[in-house]
Amino acid sequence: MGLFNRKKIPVSDFSPMNMKETMKALGLVPGDGARSMFGWTEEDDKDGIKVSIEKKKRLLSERISSGCSLREEMQIEIEIDGQNNHLNELG
Repeated sequence: MGLFNRKKIPVSDFSPMNMKETMKALGLVPGDGARSMFGWTEEDDKDGIKVSIEKKKRLLSERISSGCSLREEMQIEIEIDGQNNHLNELG
């Protein structure tokens, strides 16, 4: 039922700056062609990675508290380490 009761969002609310902030909040990074459209910089890359790391840390905490397997825990930790390495490479 909740799907049908959603308020429509005006198209004018989706400016490139709003989309940029939304993408960072979701931990998304645009492709090469879209970077200039959003004014995306390396600093934005770093912010996006930081958000993604925090989301994975919360996911890991939730999964551990719900009793995930050691394999699942290690997989998420490896993903977090990979993103931390990528962040360190960016400077």
